[in-house]
Amino acid sequence: MRKFVSIFLAVTFVLLAANVFAATDGFGATGLTGGTTGKLDAIDITLDGIDDGDVCVVRSAGVVYEYYYDDDNGTAEASPDYIAPDKNNGAGYSGDGRWVLNGHYAATYQLVNGTSINEFSTDGVMAGNSDDAVPTEQAVVEYIPQIIPTLIPGAVIIRTKATYSDTDTITLTPAVYHHSGTAEQIVYWDATLTFDFGSGGSNASSDDLTASAWHYLYIDDSALSGTAITAARLRNETTAPAWDDTDHAFMSGHDRCIGAFLTNGSSQILEFFQVGDLIQFADEVTSRSSAALSNTFTDVTLNMPGFSRAGLVTFYGTYVDTAAVVRWRTNGQTGSTGKHAIAVGAASLYGIATTAVVTDSSQKIEVEYSSAATNLLTVFTHGYYLPIGM
Repeated sequence: MRKFVSIFLAVTFVLLAANVFAATDGFGATGLTGGTTGKLDAIDITLDGIDDGDVCVVRSAGVVYEYYYDDDNGTAEASPDYIAPDKNNGAGYSGDGRWVLNGHYAATYQLVNGTSINEFSTDGVMAGNSDDAVPTEQAVVEYIPQIIPTLIPGAVIIRTKATYSDTDTITLTPAVYHHSGTAEQIVYWDATLTFDFGSGGSNASSDDLTASAWHYLYIDDSALSGTAITAARLRNETTAPAWDDTDHAFMSGHDRCIGAFLTNGSSQILEFFQVGDLIQFADEVTSRSSAALSNTFTDVTLNMPGFSRAGLVTFYGTYVDTAAVVRWRTNGQTGSTGKHAIAVGAASLYGIATTAVVTDSSQKIEVEYSSAATNLLTVFTHGYYLPIGM
C-alpha cells in the first residue's frame, strides 16, 4: 500500500506525534476493517512501515476518521475506536499495536458560512448566551424544561376533569398546568388522583369542610417537589383566589387554583358532574326562593364560586295576577332592558326556562317582571363555568 508524506496534514500530524521533532508518516484508507486492499487494518506493519505515532485518515461512506498508531496498545478491537492491523510482513499480526481513533481538538470550527464555534457547552441554563458555543445533548435536556414555562406563562395545557366520589372525596384525571409559584414550571400528573378534603385528608394543610361553603382546590406550592403532582401536593381552602396578571392565573399567594366545590348544610361536598368547562350540580340549588316580584330589577346572588362569572340557571315563574314577561340582566350593566327569560299569564300559569347567564364579579344577576305584579319567581343555579385561565 502506497505510503505518503502528510505535508498537507502537517498541523494535525505534528500534534499527534509523541515528539514534535520526530518524523511522522501519514497513510490513507477508504475503509476501516476487512483486511482487503484500501482498508485501515490491511496496512502492513513491516512492508508499509507503520511506526509508533504514525497517522491515517480514513474516508468511508462519506465519513472522515483520523487515527494514530499506538504500538503497545493491547485494547481489544472495537471499531471504530480501536482497530488492530491484520498484516505484518505479508503474514498475520497478533501483537499489541492498534490504530486509535483520535479526538479532534481545535481552537475553533469554522465553515464557509456562519460563525465560528469554540466550545461544546455543558451549561444547562445557557447563561453564556453565546453564538460561539454548541450545547451538548444533556445541556439541552436540562434547559428545555426551564424555558418552556416562560414561553407559555399561565397556560392550561390539559385541564383536569373532576368527578364526585363521595361527600368528601373527588377524583382528578391527568392534567398539565403552568405554575408560577416559588419556581416557574410546568406541573402535571399522569394517573387519576384521588383527593380527600379536609385536614385529615390528602393534605394536612387543607381547611376542614364547613357548611354551605365553597372549597377552592389549589396546587400547594409549599408541598411541591419537582414537577410531578400527587394528591398530597393539592390543598383545599375556603379562601377564594384572585386573578393575577403576572402569573396569568387565579392565585392565592403562590398557590394556583384549579377548581371549586360547594358543600351542603351538613358540610358535605355536593354531588356534581363536569363536562369541559361546565361543572353542574346533580340537584339544582335554590338561589332565589319563590317570592313575589314586580317590575323593578332585583338582585339575585347565584350559587357560584368567586372566580366564575358564567352560570347555568333555571327561571321558574308562577302567575298570580298579571300577565308579564320575566327579564334578567347582568348586575350593574348599562343596558336597561336585559334579556327575556319566561312569560306567565292566565292561560299559562307557569313559565320555566334554563339558560346560561353572565354575572358581575359578585356572582349577581338582576331579575324583574315586565309589568307591576305580585307574580312569583324562583331562580335555581344548576352549575357554573370555569373561566379562562383555569
